[in-house]
Amino acid sequence: MLATFFLTASLASVAFVTSADPDLDFSWMEGCWQADEGRTKEVWSEDFGGVRFGYAATLNEEGKAGFYEQMVIHETEQGWAFTALTRANGVPVTFPLTRVGDTDATFENPDHDFPQKIYYYLVEAQLHADVTDLSGDNGFTAKLVPCR
Repeated sequence: MLATFFLTASLASVAFVTSADPDLDFSWMEGCWQADEGRTKEVWSEDFGGVRFGYAATLNEEGKAGFYEQMVIHETEQGWAFTALTRANGVPVTFPLTRVGDTDATFENPDHDFPQKIYYYLVEAQLHADVTDLSGDNGFTAKLVPCR
């Protein structure tokens, strides 16, 4: 019974930010960002017809892309979402936008194994991405600076 309550409460907390919301501005994410002295890179396009395209890659010890993903922030019939296609998954995974501010955005998918929550935010001149489970207890934070 208690588990059912928590599951219901978790699912109820996930809601799309709908198209009825004012035009959402993700321009603060735009550009090339890097970490680990250039070994990790994330790039986001400018708005193009209501979508933003992105990609991320991390180089392994041999200098090859050990991890990479393609991403898009887009409007769906249910509202705004972040969709990622990673080398590991092989199929796109969509995370509905559940919260947005002037320089931050939260995307959540409680049905996905990991991650379940992706929280992007600016801290001064750094783009941060918290990639976690719903509790926020398990995961990591990527701290990215503008590419040189």
